[in-house]
Amino acid sequence: MKNIKVIEGLYKVYFSMKTKRHGRSVSVSVGTYDSILDAVKMRDFVANLKANTKTLVKYDALVLVNEKREEMGYGALRNSQNK
Repeated sequence: MKNIKVIEGLYKVYFSMKTKRHGRSVSVSVGTYDSILDAVKMRDFVANLKANTKTLVKYDALVLVNEKREEMGYGALRNSQNK
């Protein structure tokens, strides 16, 4: 499954994002999920963002990811600098 890793029975979703607009790309986790259904929903959400903008900027994308995670009943990501 592209962009999903299985680690000890949990599903970790990750994508390549830029640290700033003209920065280098790094692999960023957009969450770890108990259910494969939740992981696939998040993967499709971020893939749709990437298709629309062509380039994901880490902190801009993680704001939207955190909103989606709250809708799904999860907390905010620690690496998102969300206050």
